[in-house]
Amino acid sequence: MRRKRLAAVIAGALAAALLLSGCVPVARDADAAAAETAADGIIVPTLTVDGVRLHPVAYRYRLPGGTRRSVRDAHSDPLVRAPKTGVLRARLVSGYTANGLYAGTFSALDRKGRPVDGGDQYDCVAGGRCTLSTRAGSATIELPAGARTRLVIVRSTFDLPDSGVLEAVWRFRLGRG
Repeated sequence: MRRKRLAAVIAGALAAALLLSGCVPVARDADAAAAETAADGIIVPTLTVDGVRLHPVAYRYRLPGGTRRSVRDAHSDPLVRAPKTGVLRARLVSGYTANGLYAGTFSALDRKGRPVDGGDQYDCVAGGRCTLSTRAGSATIELPAGARTRLVIVRSTFDLPDSGVLEAVWRFRLGRG
C-alpha cells in the first residue's frame, strides 16, 4: 500500500509540474554556470549522475506573500551510463535543506518513453534500499538500479528561507555500455 501511495505521489507531482500553464523554458547553454538562478533569486539545485550534470525537467516554488513560479523544460531525457554494480549513485547540489527525496526506477516504458507501470519507488530520506548521505551542501543518493532499469525519476522538496518551498523533478534514461 505504501509503495502505491509513493508511486501516486511521484506521478502526481511530475504530472502537475509538467502540465502547469505559464511555464517558460530553462536555459541550457554552457555559459549558464553550474547553478541556475530563478527570477526571484532562487538557486535551482542540480543532480549529477556519472559525471553528467542534470538540470530539473520541472521545478516550482512558493514564497511567503503568495509568489508562485513554475518552470518546465521539454527536452528529451538525457542518457546516463547504467551502473555495473547495480547501485546508482547521484550527487544532489543545493543551497537549501531537502525535506523530501523520492526516486522511482522504471523498466517498462511506452513508445513515448513514459512509464507503463508503477516501477520501484524509494523514499531516500526515510532510508531503506535508497540511502541519502549529506556533506558540505550536497547529498549523495544511492539506489538500486537493476539490469532492466531504463528510466529514473527523482523528486525532491526543499525548505527555502522565510518559509518558502521549492520542488524539483529530474528525469533521465539509463543506457548500457
